[in-house]
Amino acid sequence: MLVVNCSTIIRRKNIIVDCPGLGRLKRERLGSRGPGCSLQFRLVQPMIEAKTTRTGSRHESQVEPRVLLVEDSWHLAQAQKSVLEGAGIDVIGPASTLEGARDFLAKCEPDLALVDLNIHGEMAYDLIETMLDRGVRVIVVTGYEILPDLENSVDAILRKPIRASQLLDTIYRVANEP
Repeated sequence: MLVVNCSTIIRRKNIIVDCPGLGRLKRERLGSRGPGCSLQFRLVQPMIEAKTTRTGSRHESQVEPRVLLVEDSWHLAQAQKSVLEGAGIDVIGPASTLEGARDFLAKCEPDLALVDLNIHGEMAYDLIETMLDRGVRVIVVTGYEILPDLENSVDAILRKPIRASQLLDTIYRVANEP
């Protein structure tokens, strides 16, 4: 959904809704034909082009991973899900609890998991170990600086805050590693 700030101008019986840079909607009297409406807008390029990152186009030979999203912050989970789905990636979840993540893991077969390390005050080490044992590639997303126990076992660590391009680049890199 695109939200645009528009201004409304009322001049006598004419109403104009002006959306700077996008277009204008006018309600006006059209002579003897009575009230009418006109819509003027310009076409714009889509904000997200599927399967393209800021660093360049994806190659057809790259794997499209099924990604299990584990994040307890609703806003972050929705933002990450939106970025991934906008790039054409199949998203499982998001799971906001460790139990929910285990349920998704049991029912679905993700290729890769994007896991927040601290889920409602509980550390996700056991979940990550279970995922790795099942052959799921794991990308940890965290605000913690030092993670010596994880650096050699998971596929990647992203430190918050992360950019959409960084997230997508890391997912494609990890998904396409041998």
